[in-house]
Amino acid sequence: MKYVLLLISISLLSFLAVSPSAYAESGETVPSSSINNPGPESRALMFGLGSNFNLNSFRGGVFSYKWFTSNNRAHRFTTDLGFLYMTTDDTRRSTNEVSFESDNFEADIRFNYDFLSYNQVSRTVYSYWGIGPTLRFQYTDVERTETTSAGGSSFSNRYEETKYEVGLGASLTIGAEWFVHSGISISAEYALNISYNIANLDGKRTTGITQVNPGTIIEDERSASSINLDGSGARVGISVYF
Repeated sequence: MKYVLLLISISLLSFLAVSPSAYAESGETVPSSSINNPGPESRALMFGLGSNFNLNSFRGGVFSYKWFTSNNRAHRFTTDLGFLYMTTDDTRRSTNEVSFESDNFEADIRFNYDFLSYNQVSRTVYSYWGIGPTLRFQYTDVERTETTSAGGSSFSNRYEETKYEVGLGASLTIGAEWFVHSGISISAEYALNISYNIANLDGKRTTGITQVNPGTIIEDERSASSINLDGSGARVGISVYF
């Protein structure tokens, strides 16, 4: 899926780059009207998919509401969602039998408020760029258990970890939007994010668990801060104007 999204994005952005030069070589001017011609009264809802979207989890779902304040200025509020739940169960046999079990849940939510600037490239295509603040929340819960069995007895080691992270920063977005109908458009964009993040981690490791022994517990609590610079990956969306 991510390769299809990347191909569509590259194609749209390549078309965007070629169009102005094609008009210049022919001596024509870029048409002044679009089949939609966004203006101060234009509003749009968008649903998009990010490059992390796959069939096994909901990662990279993008929802946004956009409103224009002029023919080439707009504001946009975007929610970027990512959820993952994954379980594994594996057994390996050699001298002893060792089984592995794990549960992994992740939730990643990002809110963006963008100030967008539009430029008409052709009758149906616009380029745009935007900048604005971003707020991100991430929650991770992991549990892993390793059990070793030999000679009718067994013992287990378990690791549990919960992590909370909050990030505040800014994003820079570039993209292209192609109107396939007077009220429907397809867009491809890429965003670069810089953020200051604060994370809290609570971990617990339990070793030597048997039927008669609850095991030895070692707890780990940590806090950390960081500055991250990352990209959102290619995002493709469909907008409905009203």
